[in-house]
Amino acid sequence: MKEYLHFTKEELASEESFVCWVKKSDKKDVDFWETWLEEHPEKRTLAEQAKALVLAFQFEELPRPKNSKDQVWKRIADQTQEQPVGAKRRVSRVVWLGLAASFLALVYFVLPQNSLETINTSYAQIEQITLPDGSLVYLNASSKVEFDRSNFLNDRKITLEGEAFFEVEKGSSFEVNTSKGTIEVLGTSFNVLSRQSIFMVECETGRVRVTSGGFTETLNPKEKVIQENNHNIQKTVSLGERRSNWKEGVYHYNGQSLSFALEDLKTQFKVHISIDDQLAKERFTGSFKSNDLEKALSEICWPFGLNFKIDGDTITIFKE
Repeated sequence: MKEYLHFTKEELASEESFVCWVKKSDKKDVDFWETWLEEHPEKRTLAEQAKALVLAFQFEELPRPKNSKDQVWKRIADQTQEQPVGAKRRVSRVVWLGLAASFLALVYFVLPQNSLETINTSYAQIEQITLPDGSLVYLNASSKVEFDRSNFLNDRKITLEGEAFFEVEKGSSFEVNTSKGTIEVLGTSFNVLSRQSIFMVECETGRVRVTSGGFTETLNPKEKVIQENNHNIQKTVSLGERRSNWKEGVYHYNGQSLSFALEDLKTQFKVHISIDDQLAKERFTGSFKSNDLEKALSEICWPFGLNFKIDGDTITIFKE
């Protein structure tokens, strides 16, 4: 059903099958929409917004507020009267748009103003996100960001799991929080990787301050900090290609561990990799492209004289 590609969030939220997916009330609809999202990962953010609209109208079990707020509830009740038995349960776009307006009015009067937004990416998916202040976030595969949309202009903070590249608009302090450290900027572009045993921040323009544990360092363009396997974090100068070239599907390394490169490989190709621990510690200088698994493996393994075997989604790397 290709027409769904052009739907707005209100139109999706008014679809009977989409509502059944949100409520998980029909396995056929659940399977359809899960497959649709896998085939169209660029629509996942839109689907989440539509899902929030559907869930928003589950407030009718709350105690009814008094005075002017009663009228908001009455409007919702009037627009959602039960249809005759056997009638097709599909709410029109106009009704849903009215519901959306009513709900927003109710939220404004009754509920705390908090709109935490979460955006996830799956394997091999890159998502471009525009923040409320106009800053851009390029979210790499298997990553997640969270931020408070309603309060972002007053408090520019974002939480990251995985990897992202930021182009920050000038303004008040901008802060990126990860489980391994915090990055603070005023107006700049930089890359952050915080995944399992790896933490790396690379500054491209402007200046950024990185804090991790007792370590604090200010980075200028072409400078980076990197930490692997909980060893001491180190500041270095970026040599050669930028880490952020992952946005174009190219991954570069200059003396990082082989396991570092293999972790990137996993996020792009959704594979499991088996390799001897000692081999994984070898230092790798080179690159690979994320559009061909076998070629990428060859580019990583060849400098070390390693062989590999692909068995479904499992890869074994060995040295004969």
